[in-house]
Amino acid sequence: MSLFTTLQRDDPVLQASACTSLEELKALLAQRSGYAREAAIDRVMALGGDGAIPAIMPRLNDFVPEVRAAARRAIQALLPSAGHEDLLAVVGFTWRLRHFSRLNHSAWISSAQAELARRLTFDQLREALCSRHPMVARGSFFMLLERELIPRVELLTLAVESGKDIVMSRQAAVLALSLLEEDRIAVLRGGMKSHFGVVRTHALRGLLGCAPDAAEIARGALLDPQGSARSLAQYYLRSNGVDLAPYYRELLQDRHARTNQACMALAALGSMGGAGDIALLREMSESPFPSIRGAAFLAWLKLAPSDKDAIALAALSDEGRANRRLAAQMATRQGAYVPFERVKEVLRDKADLSILLAFARLRKWDWLETIALEAAQAERGSMAWDALHIDMVRWLAHAGHSYERPDERQRDRLLAPGMVQALERLFDGSRDVLHYELDLIAKC
Repeated sequence: MSLFTTLQRDDPVLQASACTSLEELKALLAQRSGYAREAAIDRVMALGGDGAIPAIMPRLNDFVPEVRAAARRAIQALLPSAGHEDLLAVVGFTWRLRHFSRLNHSAWISSAQAELARRLTFDQLREALCSRHPMVARGSFFMLLERELIPRVELLTLAVESGKDIVMSRQAAVLALSLLEEDRIAVLRGGMKSHFGVVRTHALRGLLGCAPDAAEIARGALLDPQGSARSLAQYYLRSNGVDLAPYYRELLQDRHARTNQACMALAALGSMGGAGDIALLREMSESPFPSIRGAAFLAWLKLAPSDKDAIALAALSDEGRANRRLAAQMATRQGAYVPFERVKEVLRDKADLSILLAFARLRKWDWLETIALEAAQAERGSMAWDALHIDMVRWLAHAGHSYERPDERQRDRLLAPGMVQALERLFDGSRDVLHYELDLIAKC
């Protein structure tokens, strides 16, 4: 290897000057050496062309001050001749720079925006608000806002109704609160049409404080898909003395109501209904739609916690797996009781091992017996086998924490040779703990 080659390999300036393509320089821009990154920036500036500015932009927040300074110089030099796509990339990066904490970039952002305002037309910036790149949309929004290139009311209306970026739309809804009342109402009405739930919530909060038809707007939001918007509308109407329970009862009796609306009505009745609504909730728990049945079970539980055992059994018998999972949660969290023999009977034809194990874990020996019975039928290497193996390890880890004893019939079943073999086959680790526990129940 020649001396010149060795020096070229070690000298970042020579390395950068030898690069003839942007792709090669991108690798150099990511090197650990600050000298290499700085030299690469100078080389990118010398080469110029499309993509040069986006390659340099991340170095504006570099941890080496000299590299940051070189990046600022390079971008300022390249901006006057940059293409449209590169200019939009700078617009987007100005938004990112606002959130970097290594340095306050506000002065550089301001000078860059001044140059961008000269290079980009108003129509181009307005079009950028709907860009498929979120950073470009946000950067153009703040640039139009801060440099007052468009009337604020028009800008906020465009942004709040845009379905492209939630951050921009939400910020527009928040800024709309600072407008004069007439303009504020106009912008926030547009926000109520947004498909972003958080934007609708902000818009609704603003309208309820100033719109002359606030009660009507709140009624229209009672079935909003966004839970926070529904809660806000309910709170406003109930604070003004409106009883909403009849509205939700009527909705549940409407055969043309959509499934999600029925679920919303059931959730609301669970919060604000009374004992007289339990019959209606029982009826809805037999709906042909699993989601409605699940919402009815939850509402019924809220209004009548003492019925938790009956609700858990009804949910466990449901054909929808989500509702059976709800039954298991009621048993483990709310203390609902369903006899384990009844659980096995209900789940016999449903092949729902995870729900069965959730109930079995409530009692030490039911858990072990269930593991053994299912292991005898499971195929080694199957998903069921793996799940049972995990539960076997968990059982062994927690076996010593319970002093519960099996009844005589369960003890005989657990000590049957087939059961012991199934457990030993399932657990391929140390069997000392298993045999110790089995010896204890043999002495009971």
